[in-house]
Amino acid sequence: MSKLGLQKAKRMRAIVVAANAAGLSADARHDLQIDLTGKASLKDMSFAEVTLVLDHINRLTGYKGHAGKPKTVDADLQLQKIEALLADLKLPWEYIHSGKNGPSMVRRLTGKDRIEWATAEGKAAVIVALIKRAEKLKEA
Repeated sequence: MSKLGLQKAKRMRAIVVAANAAGLSADARHDLQIDLTGKASLKDMSFAEVTLVLDHINRLTGYKGHAGKPKTVDADLQLQKIEALLADLKLPWEYIHSGKNGPSMVRRLTGKDRIEWATAEGKAAVIVALIKRAEKLKEA
């Protein structure tokens, strides 16, 4: 199985667990999946569709995920840059993942709940925002 296939399988399991935790029956979960993707079965969905369903259920339940360092930093140059910028600003990873009075920086700039789920363009937007923050702090 490919790496993407393994990630999809993990997310499929996470959907079932999250739906159960939210009190959704299997039928209600299937109805939700059809509403979001047009497909009742998780197996028939693409990775992006599975991610969409998981993100939606997590929003319904208020689950924000852990706000620690992503496991994939070593394999992603953009995540390494974000890590370096956060370190320079003396900020934890939680800074980009949690919003005090609304959506987090990651949610606003990428549409995803976790930076590791964002596209390259989304990660670039976070990098630009962190650079602008650093520049503002230098001016002050």
